[in-house]
Amino acid sequence: MSGETRIDVLGVCRVLTADGTVIEFSAIQRKILTCLAVSAPRPVSKVRLIESIWGDDPPSTANAALQNQISRIRAKIAPDVVVTEADGYRVTARIDRDEANDLIAAAEVALLDGDAAEAFTLTEAALALWRGEPLSDLDGAVDLNSELHFLDEMYSAAEKLRASAGLALGRYAWTVIESERLVAARPLDEARWATLIEALDQSGRRGDALGAYDRARKTLVSQLGLEPGPRLRAAEAMVLAVQPDLTPRVVGRSVRSSISPESILAAAADSPVVLVGESGLGKTSALAAIARSCRGQSTRVIAVRCVRHVDAPAAVLAEIVDELGVTWNVGADPVHSFVRAVRTVGDRKVIIVVDDLDHAGPTTTLALFAASELDHVSLIASAENLGSVHREGRPFEIVALAPLDDAELAELTSQAFGRTVPSDDPVVGWVAEMTGGNPMLVECLLSDLAVHGLDSSAIAERAMRIEPGVRSIVKRRLEGVDAEVRALLSTAAVCGTEFTIELLETFADASVVTAALGAGLLVASDRSDGRSMRFRHGAVRSVLYSDLTPGARQEIHHAVATRLAANGANAQHLAAHALAAVDLTPLAAAHAAFEAGVESSSAGAHAEAAEW
Repeated sequence: MSGETRIDVLGVCRVLTADGTVIEFSAIQRKILTCLAVSAPRPVSKVRLIESIWGDDPPSTANAALQNQISRIRAKIAPDVVVTEADGYRVTARIDRDEANDLIAAAEVALLDGDAAEAFTLTEAALALWRGEPLSDLDGAVDLNSELHFLDEMYSAAEKLRASAGLALGRYAWTVIESERLVAARPLDEARWATLIEALDQSGRRGDALGAYDRARKTLVSQLGLEPGPRLRAAEAMVLAVQPDLTPRVVGRSVRSSISPESILAAAADSPVVLVGESGLGKTSALAAIARSCRGQSTRVIAVRCVRHVDAPAAVLAEIVDELGVTWNVGADPVHSFVRAVRTVGDRKVIIVVDDLDHAGPTTTLALFAASELDHVSLIASAENLGSVHREGRPFEIVALAPLDDAELAELTSQAFGRTVPSDDPVVGWVAEMTGGNPMLVECLLSDLAVHGLDSSAIAERAMRIEPGVRSIVKRRLEGVDAEVRALLSTAAVCGTEFTIELLETFADASVVTAALGAGLLVASDRSDGRSMRFRHGAVRSVLYSDLTPGARQEIHHAVATRLAANGANAQHLAAHALAAVDLTPLAAAHAAFEAGVESSSAGAHAEAAEW
């Protein structure tokens, strides 16, 4: 049995049997197994095991207690999993750490052999073995620095390999998102930056790719005093190289042609322009295209991005002034001093391009709008939430970005699958439902599907499944959502594709419901009552639903069924929720199914009645 058993230490220690059964242990038993697993296949002395359990002050009965715990462990699994050595014990089972190492090594070989799909699958399997903090059961008990460093490096290697495989597969949108996360975690790792730059370049986002190189260089110079190494310089050279025959394999925001840089620049000559739309509609790409169109002319283009809670309130203003190469004495009035500094470069046209203006504080926003009133300065910005832009009544032009329509979705789907897909194809309808026409979500979904394959007949079966790239975007979108609001949104995901505001109000206070409606993730359904809601993107509902444990889903389904029954809801609607919670209330579920069958039969839908 030992050859079929696995001891998992990449998280809370447990044992996994060949049939997938998980065996749990007491805290002391977990310490023993973790200590043995770390040293496997070498034995561990009784002295070291006792130290791992009780530290420097073991009880006088420590030897007997240790033997007793070993006996209990053997009783739970099999005697040959923990074997006795001369002065200690040894485990003969597989260890998840070693399995992860083998998977990563195989992934590296696969990638070198040109099998990126296999490399991606292997690294996904390796990373899935991490269930939490490795070796957490031995926290502080023994010196684990070298082992923890080894595991950290192993995890990092798997992440980088997976990103490289994603890049090789043409999953550029996913690779950009993943690489941004990776460079944020390890900003001094040049390989991570290089992958990000290459993914941006292959996505057709050369301006963003060069911006990433600049960020990498600034980080290395400021923190290490070093210029970029060969890998990063090669990535920059690839971006700068003119490759007229290279057609980027990208779908999504590149299909949009309604936003021309020329029209935006013309409008910005008169007043500030703000591109408005939810995350993923192409605001950043549009700003990058505008900035690129101006370079090479007698114009200074300063592109910045605002972030929430920066270290200094005027950090963005300072960045702009530094890029302009002028001095700035902030003083007590940063708004006026910023305008004075920008005024000193009046010999050239200045275009300030600001991404995520709604993340900026009032001082930064007011200073930008004030500077835009200078004759030689234009301000072009993006925002997801106009209500968060502090402008004190200053006028500006709004350019609203709309989701992709069915014709555009059909065009992108055709590109992804290499065949003509009409706009009325079920695949297009499913993509529209999952993404709400959001170009970033569409791009990720189609990139994933192009790798894994999908035909019309598989749509129904995948109704609540979501691809890794799309999941990453949705997770990032949900990060900024308040915990109470997210809990209510999870409940809404269980409620179904449509639900009423009144139903939501039975699960949370009015203030939480209002916040959920204002989060931009819910929209009014097509019903005329004005009180029915649905998720803007089916992908968001899918992620929220799948992130709930099976037990939590059943409890919410039961709660929904109870509320629907109290309000005399449609029998089929009620039965769907009651059956989803059948383990909690089997009799109520059976009764609800019977009532749904009767209602269907009385309406002449006998086949549906039989299904109930």
